[in-house]
Amino acid sequence: MRPRYAEETSFSYYHASLFCEWVERTKGAAALPALLVAYRDGLDTPAVMQRVLGLTMPQVDAQFDLWLTQRFSQEARGGGIECAG
Repeated sequence: MRPRYAEETSFSYYHASLFCEWVERTKGAAALPALLVAYRDGLDTPAVMQRVLGLTMPQVDAQFDLWLTQRFSQEARGGGIECAG
């Protein structure tokens, strides 16, 4: 796959890091290597999420989206980010 715009690769890595943060905070650190084991076992993404997180893909999407909204709501309101000046 080729990036559609210059920053897409960086954005994708950042988004993936947020997903890992969400998994660790909601399911614990052991869930991250368990995801890799499930992929190694040949499962597709919906089956991996069901096995490791106990969630369907629509549930993963909804819960992750909610977490993102909560995580960044303070920053979106203009608080929580300190700038050295």
